Amino acid sequence: MSAHKLSPWQDFLALLRSPWLILGSVLASLVFGLTSPEWALSLQPVGDVYLSMLKIVVLPFLLSAIISSIAKLIKSDAARQYMGRIALFYTLGLVLTACLGLALALILKPGSLTTGESRSTLGEVVRSSKSAVAANLEISLSETSELTHNKATGIQAAVKYIPSNIFEALTLGDTLKVLIFSIIFGIAAGATATTKDEFASGLDFIYRSCQTLMRWFIYPLPIAVFAIVSSEVAKSGVDYLLAMQDFVITQIAASVVLCLAATLAISLKLKVGFGRVIRALSEPALLAVTTRSSVTCIPSAIDALTRNLKTPSIGTELVMPLGVTMFRFGPAFYFSICTVFVAQMYGTDLGITDYIFIVFASILAALASTGTTSVLTISLVSMVCVPLKLPFEAALALFIAADPFVDSFRTLAIVYGNCAASVLVTGGESPTDDFAAPKSVGT
Repeated sequence: MSAHKLSPWQDFLALLRSPWLILGSVLASLVFGLTSPEWALSLQPVGDVYLSMLKIVVLPFLLSAIISSIAKLIKSDAARQYMGRIALFYTLGLVLTACLGLALALILKPGSLTTGESRSTLGEVVRSSKSAVAANLEISLSETSELTHNKATGIQAAVKYIPSNIFEALTLGDTLKVLIFSIIFGIAAGATATTKDEFASGLDFIYRSCQTLMRWFIYPLPIAVFAIVSSEVAKSGVDYLLAMQDFVITQIAASVVLCLAATLAISLKLKVGFGRVIRALSEPALLAVTTRSSVTCIPSAIDALTRNLKTPSIGTELVMPLGVTMFRFGPAFYFSICTVFVAQMYGTDLGITDYIFIVFASILAALASTGTTSVLTISLVSMVCVPLKLPFEAALALFIAADPFVDSFRTLAIVYGNCAASVLVTGGESPTDDFAAPKSVGT
């Protein structure tokens, strides 16, 4: 009927959100980055501006969503229902994810370099990368060494992340401290007896506004993708990537298997079609691959789950930020694969007990990666390699060189895995007692 016909402007906006346009943008950016590296590098500021626009939403989103959700959970006596499920599904998910990485590394053997050319290329990357990353490596390795060997480190690390000044944490963009503050404040707000709801309404208004901003930011995504990917390709090239292709393929395979398993879990739990789940989560998935920031994807993931898959708002708004920030599935399989890669590259034989250690050490390293990015995240591989006496430092340059390509799929696994965990935790339905969040206009 004509009443349902979209206007040309609506058709254009729908085109901008099309996954096919994003895919075309990615392919075009690969060609452009290889053929015109100078022009591609000049587009990097465009990508940086887009990423900065996305990041301005994250902190107010975390504050409003988590404080409001926890306060409502406490008042509804449903917190214990969710906390038990969070402990169960996230623990099980991290163990299975680390085992997945270990299994694929043993099957695909990414560290078994069969040609002298590959070894020569990777050796050159190690030599050329040492001077460029020396300062960062020294800092990162010293921090992880202390984390591994100092008995008081656990308490010291916990104290370090307690926000003594929330305004300083907001200014510095310290996501983990903001998350901890939001949880503590949300518990206090839930325990405070009041008959007025102006505070809750204000938080809900901030949250809905952040969602609106995220929907707006989706429209320029094709342009941002072209700028971000082409500049990365221009900087990194593909020679070393070909030499590290088995490592990269193994990481991508782990991410793909995890995403398929997550899609199947969501499909079965919500009793919806497999394809519908993929379409529903296409926007946060594309954001994860292009921005390589799991925290940035939280608003889009919550919007996709609650609007497209009709999951309960209150539970999803609590579990997703908590899971993405603290329970990181991507790094769990990443650390497993990296450790086996180093062992295979240097011909070190590992036994059953070593494999068991890799699984649980990878989980601990994934939890420790909360709030870290880039070199510091990669350096946490030392938490697994050092106790096994594997020469981690020499391989670190290789991991850094391949990270621009691997990081996208690691981030995708974090976001997609947490979408599935959120659905399993919330059960696809509201908690036993009714405490639905205020609905925004037009929903």
